[in-house]
Amino acid sequence: MALKKPTLFEFTESSPCAKEDRTQYSWECFHKGIHDWISGTIGPSNTTTFDPIFFPIHAFIDKVFEIYRQKLISKGIDPAETYPTKSIKNHGPDHKMIWVPIFPDVEHLTNRQGYGHELAALTKYSFGPVCPHCMNSDDLYCDVSRQLCVSKERKEKDKSVITTIATMTPTGIVFTDTLEPDNHTRVTRLIERTGKFPFGKKFNVGSRDSRTRNDGTSVI
Repeated sequence: MALKKPTLFEFTESSPCAKEDRTQYSWECFHKGIHDWISGTIGPSNTTTFDPIFFPIHAFIDKVFEIYRQKLISKGIDPAETYPTKSIKNHGPDHKMIWVPIFPDVEHLTNRQGYGHELAALTKYSFGPVCPHCMNSDDLYCDVSRQLCVSKERKEKDKSVITTIATMTPTGIVFTDTLEPDNHTRVTRLIERTGKFPFGKKFNVGSRDSRTRNDGTSVI
């Protein structure tokens, strides 16, 4: 989908994520969707880097961008010279990549230079799992129809898990581990005990993985 976009403009263009036609999706669409779905600290741009999960997410975002950058290069296209021109504040080709003077080593770089070879050469990415063996992971299998490694669904519907229960006693808090089936009854009971988590509205998007649970449980 996003990697099949013919130009950097289309690859990075912010496009609607809720449409059924997934061929319209850009990489920016998926990137923004992750921030919106997790929400909280990682949502607003001025606090997003304070959430530790920001870094593994963006390592993957950057890796996919580099795959696309190399794809353009293989076609004789210089990404730095074809930086998309858009009417977005601070996102012009020659705008400073970082417009606050707190990073003295890179604050002089422009957005166009950020697409170039010199910065890309400073970073290396590990290989991801590929079919047919998917790095021999116990958690992945090869989807032959798409030639992609995807996560396995849990087959044991009532797999037992340990639930830790905290109880206040005269001498302090006592933690008790209980082994019980991991099913919807357990989830509902935990919600009743702790109250709903303030996750906000359910995140609806066309790119939602159909294999994820969609049972209407309050916590999600």
